[in-house]
Amino acid sequence: DTFKDDLKDVQLRKELYGTHSFQRGGCQYCYQVCQWDLQQVCHWGGWTADFKTLMVVRYLVGVHDERIVPRDKF
Repeated sequence: DTFKDDLKDVQLRKELYGTHSFQRGGCQYCYQVCQWDLQQVCHWGGWTADFKTLMVVRYLVGVHDERIVPRDKF
């Protein structure tokens, strides 16, 4: 498993990480730091861009995140 081998290479315990952690973190990084729009983030994450289900929003706005912008302003 390449993912688990990569974690071992950077001296991280493979049992503590799953691909979900990196998918959510990558999504947030691309949106906030790289300033990608939602279409680009959806393409990168393999999500639909029709925005009927808005799965990508679950990765961008978590229930435990510290909010800079109030949830009702999205």
